[in-house]
Amino acid sequence: WKWFLKPISRNQVIEFQTDQAKQYFVKAMEIFITSFQDATLPPATYRYNLSVFNDLQKTHNLYTIPLFRTEMLNAFVLTLMDAMTDGSRQILQDEIVFTVYNLASVDFENFFVQIIPAFLAKRQLSAQHVVFDPVTDAPAFSNSLKGFINDVKVVN
Repeated sequence: WKWFLKPISRNQVIEFQTDQAKQYFVKAMEIFITSFQDATLPPATYRYNLSVFNDLQKTHNLYTIPLFRTEMLNAFVLTLMDAMTDGSRQILQDEIVFTVYNLASVDFENFFVQIIPAFLAKRQLSAQHVVFDPVTDAPAFSNSLKGFINDVKVVN
């Protein structure tokens, strides 16, 4: 992954090494999101992909890379929330919630102001139908997310 990115200056702003590196990075992220959308993927493979995705955040601060943050983060959160809603990944709920929390924690305001309304609009629901308690600590967020997804399933 270091081939893709290089830190620029002392404040560690991330920039792509080359245009080709940027293209490969985008393609790698497309592969991840496609795997998260695949309801036929075996749970062990889905879990492994989530693990690798989370490891990229741990080791390379994936979620703070400007391109990821501005153009991909919302799509990843929505995809993972869709997977929770359709029930195909119930066995992986804790791993998905962990990943959604880590993605949301990059910018909680974006999560509550942009992502939740987009998620509801996609299902033709509004905040009147289901409510996501805007908490930001991990345990409360996890409980709130699980309750929110359950409410969406019931109302939808």
